[in-house]
Amino acid sequence: MNAFVLKLIAITAMTIDHIGYVFFPYSTWMRVAGRLTMPIFAFLISEGFRHTKNIDKYIKRMFVFALISAVPFFLLFKTPSDVLFAYLFALLGLKGAQHEADKRKKVLKLLGFAVLSLVFVTDWPLVAPLMVYVFYYANYDKRKIFLGFTSVFFICYGIFYLVCVAINDMGLFLANNIQFGLFLALPIIFLYNGTQGPKAKYLFYWYYPLHLFAIWIIDILL
Repeated sequence: MNAFVLKLIAITAMTIDHIGYVFFPYSTWMRVAGRLTMPIFAFLISEGFRHTKNIDKYIKRMFVFALISAVPFFLLFKTPSDVLFAYLFALLGLKGAQHEADKRKKVLKLLGFAVLSLVFVTDWPLVAPLMVYVFYYANYDKRKIFLGFTSVFFICYGIFYLVCVAINDMGLFLANNIQFGLFLALPIIFLYNGTQGPKAKYLFYWYYPLHLFAIWIIDILL
């Protein structure tokens, strides 16, 4: 699969997920389908960083669309920071660590920007930036990708599940089992053939805020 096909799969899964969240909250399969989106885009963000000719321009574009998307995201989910902010912090982390010779400082910069996604309460906090790092530094090695992906998942969600047990909230525990659907993205990502496919860069950037706004409007009308 080329990057264009991966993007089509990701936005289709995202749309199903958001429709399910708003209109069919008890439809588990729609929420699980949506778990494909974040890892696929995390992979594509790592590819964008790897191949971009101008990283500063790439970061600025991500920031602009994160701001644009924040409005419909807040209207729909009542949360101010959309996932593009999480990807923005991932890009800033990669840029900061790119030419850092000291390994300890490199790791601290990467983790620092990942933690900022928690501070700013982005969508997919911590896990999205860490997934971007895994895909970038694994450098197409499927074994490293799987091990890194699995480690990030159980570190991030293991803590969450322990909190659920500690506060005896098994309903929240079971509701978040849909996150295991994130692993369904890996076989799709492993089919990536390294090519870009048809160029439609801004189509995907604009689709994100526009589909959120459309779902919000439909929800109001209904």
